[in-house]
Amino acid sequence: MTHDLPNLDKIDAYLNDVLSADERAKFEQELAADPSLRREFDLVQDMLGGVELAGDEALKAQIGAAHSELATEGFFAKPEAKIVEMKAAQRGMRRVLAVAASVLLLVAAGVWWWSKSQGNPAQEVAKQYLYAESTKLPTLLDDISAPVLGKTTAHAVPASPLR
Repeated sequence: MTHDLPNLDKIDAYLNDVLSADERAKFEQELAADPSLRREFDLVQDMLGGVELAGDEALKAQIGAAHSELATEGFFAKPEAKIVEMKAAQRGMRRVLAVAASVLLLVAAGVWWWSKSQGNPAQEVAKQYLYAESTKLPTLLDDISAPVLGKTTAHAVPASPLR
């Protein structure tokens, strides 16, 4: 049904007076300008009017029957709440566990923060050694030549430091 009524949410919000004054004015402008929205709006109003006129008594009877059936099954009965008191030892243990969990959380946050502030040592080592090799590579490649169709050419590769 939502495919047939793509603006149902906006129409419902308008009819139930959920929209702000600005949104309401904007919707009314859209309603005046868009014939398909107007047809959809009229259809929704007709459906709601039909439900109010024809189905009101039958719907009330159906809801009443469902309500009485649920009541006989005990659906609405509230179970008695059982109050359980905690022993003093249990309260003490809970406090100790709460403090231990808080300390553990603080230590974990501190370790995480410290490791972030130190940087990544593996990345620093890779930069140090791999960058040095990448600066040597163009000079090594310049020394290598390959015959191509009777000509000797040198290969040059621009230096690109690792990031």
